[in-house]
Amino acid sequence: METKKRIGIVSIATIVAPIIVIILVLGTIFTGRHASGDTEKAVRNVTLLFMNELANRREQVVASKLNGYINDLDVAVGLLSKEEAAELAFAFHHGMTLTGGNSILPLIYSSFKVPCTALWIRFCRKYGV
Repeated sequence: METKKRIGIVSIATIVAPIIVIILVLGTIFTGRHASGDTEKAVRNVTLLFMNELANRREQVVASKLNGYINDLDVAVGLLSKEEAAELAFAFHHGMTLTGGNSILPLIYSSFKVPCTALWIRFCRKYGV
């Protein structure tokens, strides 16, 4: 009787043991794949968070730099008189006519220096430098 019990237990063990091993192996594979997908999602989310933080910091640095440049320009423009601004505008536009390569256009533009600077001074008075 005891031998029959042992044979029954052994036969059940030989049937159940491979099933348990298969379940454990498949469970490990499934869990590993699922964990791998979760890890990839976590890495992606952390990367996006880090990139957003970097973009925000860069935006703050650029805004700070630009505000500094704007303040410097405001001071420089505040130091200019209306006459100096008109002379600079005329010089800029005259320089543009020279870079065109045409020899007549700079002469024509120079002949209108007095009315051009007068109009620039009027513009500066009306709208600010």
